[in-house]
Amino acid sequence: MTVRHFFAPWVYPEKILLSEQFNYGHREILLSTCSLAPDLLFLSSLQHGWMFDRSQTPVIKKRNLLNYPVMVWSERIANEMRKHGNKRVLVSGSPWAHLVRACGMDLSTLHQTLNTVEKVLFFPSHSAPGASVSHDNSIQKLAHEYGSENITVCLFWIDFINPEIRSYYAKFKVELTCLGFRGSSGFETPWAPTGGRVMFLPNLLELISGHTIVAVNDVSTPFWYAITLGKRVLVTSEEEKVRVWNRNTYVDEILSYNLVVKNVEGLPKFPIGEVIQPSFEIHQLALQEVGWHESESFWNDNLEANITKRVDIDPDLVQPIHQFISSQKSKG
Repeated sequence: MTVRHFFAPWVYPEKILLSEQFNYGHREILLSTCSLAPDLLFLSSLQHGWMFDRSQTPVIKKRNLLNYPVMVWSERIANEMRKHGNKRVLVSGSPWAHLVRACGMDLSTLHQTLNTVEKVLFFPSHSAPGASVSHDNSIQKLAHEYGSENITVCLFWIDFINPEIRSYYAKFKVELTCLGFRGSSGFETPWAPTGGRVMFLPNLLELISGHTIVAVNDVSTPFWYAITLGKRVLVTSEEEKVRVWNRNTYVDEILSYNLVVKNVEGLPKFPIGEVIQPSFEIHQLALQEVGWHESESFWNDNLEANITKRVDIDPDLVQPIHQFISSQKSKG
């Protein structure tokens, strides 16, 4: 633990220390779907995206040097964290699972009617603060196979604001979109709705729902989200290169599809570049990975008393989630 992390609990308020819960509107989704007061803060770390091991889940210290609890999506990640000494782990289910369940969506239909014109949604691997990905020729292959006019490319915000990356995809004449800013993980008023963070997941739900095939460079969060909705998926790459910057130098790391398959029990090695219709078994695995069943019975009064507190944050931030859920239910 660095000196900065050691002193952070004495320097920063909890809504800054635990700011990751604001990413992608996760806090607001959990407050809305669990019928909680709109001015609560979770006194916990929240898993912000799917992962194949425990390394991406932040562990944050309190002033008494004990860890804040960690809310993770699945039993698999919880068990791995417990094996490595972190006992304060709660399996909450993903905010995605909470949102989809609250909207009353039917997840029982896996075999979709094949369309004469496929609508393809492509999620390239994305950069992050301090790390950049190489955008390969996957889009060229997809455009050749399905036609540029039938493809939507969804870029992560940090890639979307890069003119060079936008220009690269624009030359293929595909539809280019971005779901907005995920939210700040630092000290820039992370609860502010600036950039669209609150509605990130509802917008993603509508985007995936409107396409027939979801293509990804690697097995990551949108891969599992798509399968939960019964979408056909396509993995475009065997591996991805990520350049991670550290001070004045960098290292190149490889994201390997084989490594993901090795770590996630039950995940078969799909043929690269081929459309896969999720089987019942794969669909059940996706539901496990996003914590579908845990999302139904996670919250109780005891948890509310122990891992939440009232804070001075605008309660109206939750309203867009309430409204979205109501509109989705009315469609059903």
